Amino acid sequence: MSFKLSHRLLYFYKGHITNWFWKDKLQRRRIRNSAYAEMILKSLSGYLPFIHKMVPDPSLKKMESSEEYFFTSWLQGETEAPEIIKKCLKSQRRLLGDKLIVLDNSNLDNYIDKSQDIKEKWENGIMSAAHYSDIVRLELLYKYGGYWLDATLFFTGPINHEIINSDFFMLSTSPKLLGHTLVQNYFIRAKKGDPLLKMWKDLLTEYWSKENEAKDYYVSQYLFRLLVENNEYAKYLYDKMPKVSIDKSQILWREIGNVPYNEELYRKMCEESFFQKCSYKMRKELLHEIIEGSMADYVLNDKVEV
Repeated sequence: MSFKLSHRLLYFYKGHITNWFWKDKLQRRRIRNSAYAEMILKSLSGYLPFIHKMVPDPSLKKMESSEEYFFTSWLQGETEAPEIIKKCLKSQRRLLGDKLIVLDNSNLDNYIDKSQDIKEKWENGIMSAAHYSDIVRLELLYKYGGYWLDATLFFTGPINHEIINSDFFMLSTSPKLLGHTLVQNYFIRAKKGDPLLKMWKDLLTEYWSKENEAKDYYVSQYLFRLLVENNEYAKYLYDKMPKVSIDKSQILWREIGNVPYNEELYRKMCEESFFQKCSYKMRKELLHEIIEGSMADYVLNDKVEV
């Protein structure tokens, strides 16, 4: 990823040189993350003129839809998905039944018309599947309204009414997890034609029409932050969004997955979040194996009596 030398030097100065060693490990990590986020946002500042001139179109309105759409995706095809993805999709179908639309390369064109140059960037390997999916989810929700669910979400209960009644919703990040991006986009609820969604969609499309690399894996979320911090109307709409932290949706994969199964702990987890964010990438700092008799074993292998 390319950054201006001045941006790199500022990050090195704030994230390392003045990040004094006597601070505790977590505090030093947060300072580094904040300095890194500042570098990313500065590298995206060329899009500020585009953001500043974005104004609401009075002819556009959020539209109530008689049908709620629930979209998820595994572009390679569900049969080719890792086992954990299949478990997550099974949990989503258990909740949503035939309402769940699983998109892949064979049926995506049936739902949206994508920019040809962006599609070619994905097909030619310039964009990753994850970054292509970032655009796809916004296009889908703007056109149809409803919900986007990442294929890595394991559902343990129904969606909260507060979210169902919202015009626009994403989980908010926290100082503990990815606080520098403001939001995460693995679960999105949006009404058809939502103006904040449109502004974000247009900004992300503008970025990928000009760029041949992602400034960061979370470039879509960084652009959202740049938007709501630099456009008055976008900020107004964002401030209306219910703020629910991502922390409780990641507890299974990050904290309690290998703890022996406990019904009380399971009920508490379900009360605090109606889904758990999983991963098909097994990393040391996350849950990287499913131990028999553990919380992860009981939840993901449907051993819990519901």
